[in-house]
Amino acid sequence: MRRTLIAFGLVAVALALSALAVAGSDDQLLPNEQHFLDSSGKTYVNGTKSGSALNMLAVGQNTLAERGFNGDVFVYKRFAYIGRWGFFDSSHPQFCPAGGVAVVDARGPANPVQVANLEVPGASHEDVAVFTARYGPLAGHDIAAVGLQVCDVFRTDPAAAGKRGLGLWDVTNPAAPTLLSVFDTGCCTRGFHELEVGDRADLGRTFVYASLPYAERPDPGSPNGMRDRQGRGEAWIVDVTDPAHPAFVSSFGIKKDLGLDPTAGQGCFAISFGHGMDPSEDGQKLFVSYWDAGFLSLDISNPWQPQFRGRFTYAPNEDGDAHSTSYDDERKLLFTADEDFCKTGPGIVTGWGYM
Repeated sequence: MRRTLIAFGLVAVALALSALAVAGSDDQLLPNEQHFLDSSGKTYVNGTKSGSALNMLAVGQNTLAERGFNGDVFVYKRFAYIGRWGFFDSSHPQFCPAGGVAVVDARGPANPVQVANLEVPGASHEDVAVFTARYGPLAGHDIAAVGLQVCDVFRTDPAAAGKRGLGLWDVTNPAAPTLLSVFDTGCCTRGFHELEVGDRADLGRTFVYASLPYAERPDPGSPNGMRDRQGRGEAWIVDVTDPAHPAFVSSFGIKKDLGLDPTAGQGCFAISFGHGMDPSEDGQKLFVSYWDAGFLSLDISNPWQPQFRGRFTYAPNEDGDAHSTSYDDERKLLFTADEDFCKTGPGIVTGWGYM
């Protein structure tokens, strides 16, 4: 089941703080989180922006109790699933807000009503996908897959266990969801960031394709020198055919499999890490957005042994920041998007990213 709705942008949250705090999360923050943290310590005057629309009309609205920190939006069977993001900073516990994926009944679009909440306390629930299981013991049930990143404690804290990785809910009755399992990605990453779900008819299985940022980042405290204690990469495949018992299938990483340096990069946020995941409709190909390392093409006809097929790289004067893709199976075109945080800079192409 492929995603049919592109995620809305993150909702801006205005905070007036007296001093710029130092992140209590060392180098674990993703670019958008670091940008938010830096901006939160500044005071703005007359900075409110109004919304605008071209050939579009607002039909209905639900403020979700003004909760803020809203992330991905996924619509399935006329219900909207809205993620909520957050991150750990010891000086600002409010950056890990309570609440997870808001389930909104939008069958009456003029009056959308929240009917449930999918939450693992202490986790960020930014990305979500919903599908109807075709195989396994819950075939016919609607399942919500949610990327979890621990946000109430530092990533190496033992209390992070059970708050990072993948959460799976039975949402056959969206107003009465049931948590089926939490697939923990283990110490010492924060968990899955972005994900997609796909069926493999030839195998009779359903897989989640998820990114595990910074898994290959150097970590002096690790036995293998990497942040992921088992030396795995940042593009993961997880078998969710039985949502109550998800299982690790494989991982791919630019350091583990290509011998590249994940700390190398270019532009304003010079680093390379797994960010976006995009399987083809038949599940034979996987496109990975790997920030400054560009866009990777993998052959996953055997999902237990992904094979590298190619890579698009940025020109030296570009900011990089490969964020996400959408693959056109019929025309074999890959539409790609950057998340550029460097509007201007010496020798850098100006702009906020491109398609």
